[in-house]
Amino acid sequence: MIDKSRLRPIAAALCGAALVSGAGALIAQETSRSPNIPQLAAKLDDKHVLFRATIDSQPNITARDLEAGRLVAMGGSEQGGAGMACMSCHGAEGAGDGAAAFPRLAGLPAWYAYKQLQDYASGSRPNQVMTDIAKQLTDAEMRSVSSYYAVVEAPFPAVPERPVTEALQWGGQLAAVGSVTKGIPACVNCHGPDGFGLPPSVPYLSGQHADYLALQLSLWKQGVRKNDAMGVMAAIASKMGDDDIKAVSDYYARVRPLEDREAAAAAQNPARAPAVNLPPNPADQRSQAGSGAQPAAAPDTPGG
Repeated sequence: MIDKSRLRPIAAALCGAALVSGAGALIAQETSRSPNIPQLAAKLDDKHVLFRATIDSQPNITARDLEAGRLVAMGGSEQGGAGMACMSCHGAEGAGDGAAAFPRLAGLPAWYAYKQLQDYASGSRPNQVMTDIAKQLTDAEMRSVSSYYAVVEAPFPAVPERPVTEALQWGGQLAAVGSVTKGIPACVNCHGPDGFGLPPSVPYLSGQHADYLALQLSLWKQGVRKNDAMGVMAAIASKMGDDDIKAVSDYYARVRPLEDREAAAAAQNPARAPAVNLPPNPADQRSQAGSGAQPAAAPDTPGG
């Protein structure tokens, strides 16, 4: 009989070798699409680059720092290599990979991303891959790569052309008003209108990959992830069922910034831009109700 316990280390080694080999090829491809540093430097005053959550003055982030951040993203840190390249999973533009639950990094607040790297390194946000990578980054490298991805722009995937389901509407309701019955507060209370985030410390949810959002909510619910301020997210996630987590994650994955919606509409019909197929926003429904309109009432729980 074959001893499966002896096969696992061999399989792991072969998998690791394949990942390193594949990462090297991917880095070569992604480097050719790497953003222009002078163009990124023009956005250094953007609120997403601020680090003012814990220090009195903003660090003097320069184009040289962005170049250093791009180098880290390519695997060029002091302890770097193909296995340390951010772009091998998150892409040169930080678009991430929804199929693999690799999060979108483009436009994330620099301070938030920097704190996550610190938490990975300290173990307060455990992750088999990211913990090892973060432990090998210097503090300066963490700041540089966080600032780099904060100003990088990446296209959003197309919003799926499928009917808006009751579950998706429920996700929109959780996002906008929460659930009194379940004691779940609205996501917009902390993550801002339409989940666009509140830099420097609160990340955006809109346009983030659904599988990644669902995974993080599940980790908070299970008590695996514990690096949120005052345990807020853990407390919220503990009140959510699996259906709630999937619904709100799917909802936010479909929401787009206004400028992206307009660009998508214009691309479809430059003469007359049609509306983008997005789930209804419960906050808009409340506004219509106040003006005398009669929108369909959404139940406080899925299916009534």
